[in-house]
Amino acid sequence: TGIQFKTGSSSEIGRFTTDGLTFNGDTAAANALDDYEEGSITGMTVNSGTVSTDTGRYTKIGNRVFFSVLISTFSDETSSTTIAITGLPFTSSANNKSSATIMGRYYYGSSVQVVGYIQQSSNQIYLYAMNGTGNWDTIQHSELTSGSASFFITGHYEAA
Repeated sequence: TGIQFKTGSSSEIGRFTTDGLTFNGDTAAANALDDYEEGSITGMTVNSGTVSTDTGRYTKIGNRVFFSVLISTFSDETSSTTIAITGLPFTSSANNKSSATIMGRYYYGSSVQVVGYIQQSSNQIYLYAMNGTGNWDTIQHSELTSGSASFFITGHYEAA
């Protein structure tokens, strides 16, 4: 049955079992909190050139990863290479279908909605912007309009 926690004569508020931590009398293994982690994200890279990153943060609860990071100072502003940022703290699951919310500046004229896509079984984020015809296109290094281009990325995904 594990170790139970109660307050006074009230019902159970928590229990440690071999499956993890459960709450309010729940004993289902699938509902047990069995993994929690917080940490820093450092050393993110891009697939062309170099980039500066402020230390990002992540929280992992079970298989769900929440993260935020600032990417800036792209050295490549001329290639037609799609921007892919590598260095998420965990590889995404094979059935991952997550995207990230992005706030950016000095790209594509600075007035375009940007999203990030995290592929399945990957630790990369691909950046997409809505073009003039209402379709999503990948953002290329040549579409950065300043050496001060930056993207604040916050998102979540399912880890493998």
